[in-house]
Amino acid sequence: MLIFKLAMISILGAAAMGLSCHSLDRYTNVVDVKHHQRFCYSIYNPAESSAAHGGQSIHPSRAAKMWHVTSNKDCELQKMNAFGEEYNVYVCTCFAHMCNYPFSFDEFKARNYTIAPDYYNLVNGALL
Repeated sequence: MLIFKLAMISILGAAAMGLSCHSLDRYTNVVDVKHHQRFCYSIYNPAESSAAHGGQSIHPSRAAKMWHVTSNKDCELQKMNAFGEEYNVYVCTCFAHMCNYPFSFDEFKARNYTIAPDYYNLVNGALL
């Protein structure tokens, strides 16, 4: 019985260590899983119809400003500057295991710019 209790404590402790997140960058196009993350993210670039997914191992309060989604939705359109160029990206953050399913940009757009689960269509049929 003692061994069973220790095993349960170790399993629960491992789950409490962090989240598992889908990981996909637009260059390799290979889906992977990142473990022990503090939050998961998805970034969508409408100009290129591209997406990147992953997780961050630092606490959201210490993360860069771009990860601070201030709206009441899970995704927000933000302006970015890189190499002297300004462009818009959708930044999505979530805080549950595997919550950042690697949707393509077209799927993301059809879901009304959210990565949150769509329970209505899950029960009543796929998006048309």
